[in-house]
Amino acid sequence: MTPSPLSRRTVLRGGAAAVLAGLVGTTYACGSDDTAAPAAEVGAGGIKTIKAGVLSVATMSDAKPNCWIENGEFKGFDLDLARAVGAKLNLAVEFAAIDFPAMFPAVAQGRYDMGAASSAGTVERQKVVDFSAGYLGGYLGVLTTKTSGITDQNASTDGKRLGLLQGSIQEAYAKKFLPGATLVMFPDNNAGVASLLTGRVDGYFLDFVVGTDYIDQHPDLVQPIAVPAFDQPAAFPIKKGNTALKDGVDKALGELVQDGTWMKLYLQYFTKAPKPTDLPPYALPTA
Repeated sequence: MTPSPLSRRTVLRGGAAAVLAGLVGTTYACGSDDTAAPAAEVGAGGIKTIKAGVLSVATMSDAKPNCWIENGEFKGFDLDLARAVGAKLNLAVEFAAIDFPAMFPAVAQGRYDMGAASSAGTVERQKVVDFSAGYLGGYLGVLTTKTSGITDQNASTDGKRLGLLQGSIQEAYAKKFLPGATLVMFPDNNAGVASLLTGRVDGYFLDFVVGTDYIDQHPDLVQPIAVPAFDQPAAFPIKKGNTALKDGVDKALGELVQDGTWMKLYLQYFTKAPKPTDLPPYALPTA
């Protein structure tokens, strides 16, 4: 497939998003964030939450096995971990699915107490929100068709159109490890994979474990390239200044690692990933 003369940064919406509904299923998203953020309630231990006794969590609907919606139910490693954190803090947990790029400003503005979408605590994002300790590291992968010409060699993406999630860390990794590809941005994973299946892009760059689920759905897809991303571990974004919540989440994460809950969830959801020898908390990058 001959790449069209696009810039390295293109956003596809509209048509691709329409295709995904028929191919991959229903997704849920919140509306506009124009309304004023609700006032926070102060609970036990000085923890501030939007609603008394409730931890409000923004997430994604199409990043299985990390976070997704199935039959109206929020599922995934990140979400079960967030539920376990909530239980440690004596808080009920409520989820809302929004577009990934909107998650960080929404948390920063106090519309949600926390995010949970395997989002890396990058230095740039730390300027917008605080983060919990890192709770997950791993690989990124290039999802493609068996006839695309993309192989296990990074240079095989040269001249190819490579889709990725807008606002994700994949853009920086693609520029570093796959510099010859033309990058095409998508608002969500389903839209990107739909475009891959219809030939609008040659590959789609995403979390490796999320790619394995798309392969289960579409056996003609493969994931020949894996890029390590352990230097940018996933962490829960939290509004800046909510120190009591951050400290409570960090303490809860430590307890969940010690009591075996974290490993149980990891093995439950990441059946095709190696069992980690180094356990959380993982240090976030610093400037």
